[in-house]
Amino acid sequence: MKIRFYTALYTKVIIALFFLSLPSFVSAQSCDYTEGDIPFTAAAGNTDAGYANEYLLTDAAGIILQRITTTTFIAVTQGSYNIYNVNYETATSGGEGTSVTGITVGDDIANVGGICYELSPALPIVVCKILLEWTDVADSGLESVTDYQPLLTISGGDLTNVTTPITVEVAVTGTATGGTDFNPSTTPVTLTIPVGDYTNPTNLNFNDLTADDMSIIEDLIIEDDETVILSMQNPTGLTIGDVDGTDGVENVHTYTIIDNDGLSIEFTVDAGTDSESSGLNLPQLTISGAIITTPITIEVALTGGTATENDDFETVGTDFSVLVTIPVGDYTTAQTLDLNDLTTQDLSIVNDVNVEPTETFVLQLQNPGTGLSIADVDSTDGIESEFTYTITDDDCAAAARTLSKN
Repeated sequence: MKIRFYTALYTKVIIALFFLSLPSFVSAQSCDYTEGDIPFTAAAGNTDAGYANEYLLTDAAGIILQRITTTTFIAVTQGSYNIYNVNYETATSGGEGTSVTGITVGDDIANVGGICYELSPALPIVVCKILLEWTDVADSGLESVTDYQPLLTISGGDLTNVTTPITVEVAVTGTATGGTDFNPSTTPVTLTIPVGDYTNPTNLNFNDLTADDMSIIEDLIIEDDETVILSMQNPTGLTIGDVDGTDGVENVHTYTIIDNDGLSIEFTVDAGTDSESSGLNLPQLTISGAIITTPITIEVALTGGTATENDDFETVGTDFSVLVTIPVGDYTTAQTLDLNDLTTQDLSIVNDVNVEPTETFVLQLQNPGTGLSIADVDSTDGIESEFTYTITDDDCAAAARTLSKN
């Protein structure tokens, strides 16, 4: 029986590169594959009953590294290789039969032999090791800078001809909340590296690699600085590694969102007056600027005047230092609040029967809490950080004389 053996035609399956950035170290080379499982296509060859096809992977020196009957070599690392097909008639086919020799892993491809076999021409392939890491381990920006575009650095070879997708997942954690403080709201995010020449380190933009773009959401809420932590995981067709050769593997990137919201406060007017008996026109505060989700305090302290504490005016307490608490709420539109509505140490005027001159006391805003500043809320007359109250005495010293006859 005449045996015909057809050389297998292999079409290399190209790996499409996944994700970003800037490494350096591999000499210029065109990659057919990246490290990992290497699929290929085999065509032609004798597939009649009684014939077998096996596939061999050798190194550049011809040493057989893998022997398989499928069309995918497993876990191939960086290097130059050849792929071969061995087609032969089996000993149980009823024909001439053969026992092919020299195709054991570790053998030289030159030693393959047998009675009825054919070895295809070599299909050379180059497998590259693609390294990927974050360009920086940390970054920060104001909440108002919403266009956040983290960078990655990639290097390892020319992937122009690689078509199999190369991907990596990025898990998002931190103290910031997805969908509230930043987008996207779901995690992990899958990044896909585009084809291109990454022989030299190249920076890639996170937002160019996924439809789930990263951005910061600006709000008007006073809050602590918050973090967005991006961690690479589950790479396909690449290695999370030290691209730039410095500081180890930068596989985690932490972005700090710096809060830029603030609340401004001042006295509504800088002076008030009323009679001792009514004690009205007490100070008010005007507040504007942001939303607060936790109360903020500020101190109102006595700093001067001619009136005497506890004789002419008083608060619940011994020393005049009123702690004012700004309640949770939306102050994006300015609000005016009575001082006594903001504290348990209410201020009041003492109505006595003493005849005395007009007297004053001066109050000053001090020690604002985090996120609160003493500022010109109404944009008129400067910062009204002090309030002077004038007490008008309404007591009468008149007394009728005692009369007697001469």
